[in-house]
Amino acid sequence: MSSAGEGGASGEGGASGEGGASGEAGASGEAGGSGGAGGSGGASGASGASAGGAGGAAGTSCDPSALTFARDVQPILQSRCVDCHDDGGSAGFDARSLAGLLAGGAHGPAIVPNDCEASVLYQKTSASPPFGARMPAEGGPLTDAQRATICTWIDQGALATAMPCDGVDGGVSEPTGDVTPPEFDGVDSIDEQGNMCLLDWEPASDDVSAASAIVYEVFVAPEDGSFDLTMPVATSEPGATSLAIMLTAGSDYEVLVVAIDEAGNRDGGAESRVCSL
Repeated sequence: MSSAGEGGASGEGGASGEGGASGEAGASGEAGGSGGAGGSGGASGASGASAGGAGGAAGTSCDPSALTFARDVQPILQSRCVDCHDDGGSAGFDARSLAGLLAGGAHGPAIVPNDCEASVLYQKTSASPPFGARMPAEGGPLTDAQRATICTWIDQGALATAMPCDGVDGGVSEPTGDVTPPEFDGVDSIDEQGNMCLLDWEPASDDVSAASAIVYEVFVAPEDGSFDLTMPVATSEPGATSLAIMLTAGSDYEVLVVAIDEAGNRDGGAESRVCSL
C-alpha cells in the first residue's frame, strides 16, 4: 500500500498525458467521470482567503474567499497526517475529519477555532513545538504554504464547507452538523484491459448524504510511490460505483479512490490497490 504524500500522478509514472477517465463507467455503467488532473480539493496557500470572516466552529461560509476544511485543509491532513492519526491512532486523535480535530486527543482539542496560535495542530507543525517532536513524524515538515492554509482556516473559524450566499454579500452562516466523512472501503476490484484500469467499488455510506449523491475522486501514483491528494486524475458522477481510467501500458500503478459527501467531507481510511498494465 502506498502512503499518501506530496508526489502524485502528475509526476513520473503517473497518469498518461490525457490524464482523464474514459467516461465509460458510472453509476449505471454509462455515466463517466470527468477526467483531467486539475480536479477540486487543492490546498491553497495563505493568499487564498481574506483575513476576516471569523465564524463559529464547523460552520459554513457564503464568502467564496473563505477557506474550508473540506476543500483546503482535509487534503493536507489526508496526505500527511492520517497514516498515524486515524481512528485510535497516535496521541488519541483522529485527523480524518473536522469532528476528530474538534474532539482532539491526549492534549485536548487539536484546533481552537478563531485562534491559530493556540491550536495544537498548528503548534505541533512548527519548527519548535511547545511539547514533543515536530509533526509530521515522517516525510518532512509541512510546507510554509500548507501551514499558512491551516492557520488562516483556523483563524477564520475552522469552517466546514462553503455554501450559497442566498443574497447575502459575505458573512458566515450558522454551524452545520455534517462534519463527518463518509464510510468507504475503497476499490473492491480492478480489471486490467490494455491501457485501461476498470475500477469497481461498493457504495460509500454517510450519515447525511444519500449514496446516490456521493462522488469519488481517483488518484494514481507509481507503485510504492506517494499520492498527491490535491490532484485527482478523474472524478466520478454522483452515485457511481465504477470508473475506467486510461494509463500508460507497461507499468504498475497504485490507485486510490476517495469518497466525498455533499458537504465536501472526504473519507480517509481506504487503502490503495495496484493496477498492473
